[in-house]
Amino acid sequence: MVLSKILFRTSCIFKISNLKLPSRAMSSATRFSKLLNPDDASIRYKTVVEVKEGLRLRMGVEEGYQLLVKNRAHLLDKLPKSQAELPVRNLRDSFDSAIIPLSTDIHFQNTYTNFLGNVRYGRLMEDLDMFAVHVVFKHMCCDFEKQEVVPFIVATILVDEIVMSDYIPKCNQDVRISGHVSWAGATSVEVIVWCEQFDNGTWREITRAIFLMASRNATMTAGAFVNAIQPHDDEEKKILLEGENRKKKRAKEGQNSLLKQLPTVEEQHLLHNLFLTTLDPGDITMDKRILPPRKVWMSKTKKANVIFSHPEYRNLHNKVFGGFLMRVAAELAFVTVYIHSKQVCPKMVCCGGISFHSPVDVGSLVSMTSQIVYTEKNYAQVTVYATVLDPFTTKQTTTNVFNFTYKSGDAMDEVVPESYCDAMRFLDGRRHFQDSLGLIH
Repeated sequence: MVLSKILFRTSCIFKISNLKLPSRAMSSATRFSKLLNPDDASIRYKTVVEVKEGLRLRMGVEEGYQLLVKNRAHLLDKLPKSQAELPVRNLRDSFDSAIIPLSTDIHFQNTYTNFLGNVRYGRLMEDLDMFAVHVVFKHMCCDFEKQEVVPFIVATILVDEIVMSDYIPKCNQDVRISGHVSWAGATSVEVIVWCEQFDNGTWREITRAIFLMASRNATMTAGAFVNAIQPHDDEEKKILLEGENRKKKRAKEGQNSLLKQLPTVEEQHLLHNLFLTTLDPGDITMDKRILPPRKVWMSKTKKANVIFSHPEYRNLHNKVFGGFLMRVAAELAFVTVYIHSKQVCPKMVCCGGISFHSPVDVGSLVSMTSQIVYTEKNYAQVTVYATVLDPFTTKQTTTNVFNFTYKSGDAMDEVVPESYCDAMRFLDGRRHFQDSLGLIH
């Protein structure tokens, strides 16, 4: 029985591991990174622990949990009054790498290993978020060794996309995390971050992510200017152009949101035809809804949990770390697809449009609700909502929305919306999935 389970798991991994690295993620940044990160495993990189410690020192945060946040108002006078006061940077100025020491640190091995003996993607997502902050710090403070306390705070606005390659990372080999700025506005910065593992003499890419980060002043009451970018060469010009195009795409998607616009004619026809398939042929009241074979009501796929956000999960400005929320959301999405697909190892292939609407305070009760909102063949699109619950007023505030695309070994039962609310989630999930097709093919 045990052997059959192992063979089943192995066959699942074989079936879903034939993905190719997405062409859209393989931008000019990949070629650019090769100039700065040689294929040499013997180079001594700082560890992610050292990166985190460097961020703590630059923020002037004391070790240990402090119930009262240290007043940083005295740092406001150090902020520039305009972007022109800051030195211009190129993309190479912000480039850096660090190691997740899985080969030597048993604690890291234990916390990064999933039940199949591979690396947990949720843990890597946490590190990607942290490292994106580090990259922005390096962009804004080129002389990173002075360890002066900075008068600004960097926060994640949104995760544009995270894409997983076909490479399955091993839990006992070091992972290298790298990144650089790819676009900058007045108070916001786009960052490309990726993870690799050294295997058979070369660094194999595991995942690549694009973050949009905000620079805020020391008291988080207003934006703080970031350094403008002057491209070093044609390669950097290409990267900056890609970043500008993504900015325009995000703006267009915001304007076409289903919260602002009616569904398209095509989408309306799709929903109507889907509705007709769920009617009893002998009934003319439209009251009797039935499900054809291999279909499931969307509402039946919901899964949820509640997290008490302890200080362990805090970031440098005493809010719940966005990377932690991403990890919990990703793992709840996995469970949702796991149960729906009835297969052991659904694989996250990409996620995008992860939005951070408001910070989450330490001590908050965070409800995570996951739902499969769209299916196509052996793919499932999952949306996870993070909502802060106030136990005294019963008020609920949605702080984060996460969108994940998972792939399983065999075709899954198709989800069908039953209410209008589910129908809008179905269309939104379909849009996210179609956008993901550009990433996973």
